[in-house]
Amino acid sequence: MAKEKKVKKSYVAAAQGFAFGKQRVITWLAYVSIIVLSVLASCYELLFDFDHFDATRFATKLSISLCIAIMALLMSLKDGKTTNESKKYGDYFETKRDFGNKCALIVNKDWFRQWADGVLYPRERRSAIEAVLNEYGITDYEYMVVSDEDFKALRFEPRECYVGKGKDGKPVTKPLDVPTANQYKLLRIMRSSFRFKKISYSYFTSRSQGAGYAYYANLKDNQRKREIFALIYRVFMVLMITAIFALAAINPMKEEAAQIAFDTTGRMATLFSSLFMGYTLANDEMRENMDSMLFKMEKIDEYLIEKQSGQFVPVSKDDEIRAKIEEIERRRIEEAEKAKAAVVTPEIVQAAKASPPAIEYKEIEMTPDEYEAFKSK
Repeated sequence: MAKEKKVKKSYVAAAQGFAFGKQRVITWLAYVSIIVLSVLASCYELLFDFDHFDATRFATKLSISLCIAIMALLMSLKDGKTTNESKKYGDYFETKRDFGNKCALIVNKDWFRQWADGVLYPRERRSAIEAVLNEYGITDYEYMVVSDEDFKALRFEPRECYVGKGKDGKPVTKPLDVPTANQYKLLRIMRSSFRFKKISYSYFTSRSQGAGYAYYANLKDNQRKREIFALIYRVFMVLMITAIFALAAINPMKEEAAQIAFDTTGRMATLFSSLFMGYTLANDEMRENMDSMLFKMEKIDEYLIEKQSGQFVPVSKDDEIRAKIEEIERRRIEEAEKAKAAVVTPEIVQAAKASPPAIEYKEIEMTPDEYEAFKSK
């Protein structure tokens, strides 16, 4: 159960950019801490000797400390990422290898897309909704899928509601009780405005958050650049440390030895604290990448299990298009039949006369022979 909750939480985090906000907060806290450290390392005169405070000297030393701090942080962060990516051993390397092997089992990415969009997303969305509803004592998810007419009626009385179709295609109904006022208000909000971000299927098959091919193509193109950068970075670090000691030895401001030692110590502390923070952030990102790949492998395993067990049956893309065409043709035929049935054929009906024609009686005289002849007609 604990593992299931962890996976659900990971899906939400992935949908939100996989803890991008958290990483940004850590980065900015690192910047703030370095700035504070740089200020403290440069304003000792302000803190301990107000009479001899020199604003120009203070600003110069503060600028040097900030430059050292920011450059060391940014370069160590990049160098840490490069170092982690280039390692041929360790948990990160093994996770990348396992992830690549797992992606190779997918075979048909269109089937995986159907599963990610049609099975995984609705399931995770429903799970997120149920977690919110359970906090308010609502255990029936069907409140979310009933029609608006049924939902409005449930405000006043229990009702047998249509909730969808079963596996056999027959309509399914469920009796639902009247929710409380607070529950009804929550359900109305959830039905109209609940949003659950959808993750593209390509995210699950790529080490990055984008398309896998583009990521690996960029990784390969930049491999040589990263090696050159790592070399330049290490040379720069050596030169920076050497320059700090050299400037302290030259003593351009003719300060006392104790002051020079204090400045040098403060700047070295700023340098190494920035380096430590940069590598720490790079390692944190590496661990998040590992968690991301483990999460993706869990979802790929779910797909493979459901596909092999028959719970998920993929549909050919051609069959999908044919089904759409057939549906369009079926609707056209139905509309044509409805239009034909609606045509009224006019019939000419003679208006009835207001009154039958009058019968006229006339008396005529006939001989017996004429009478007999008339009767025989």
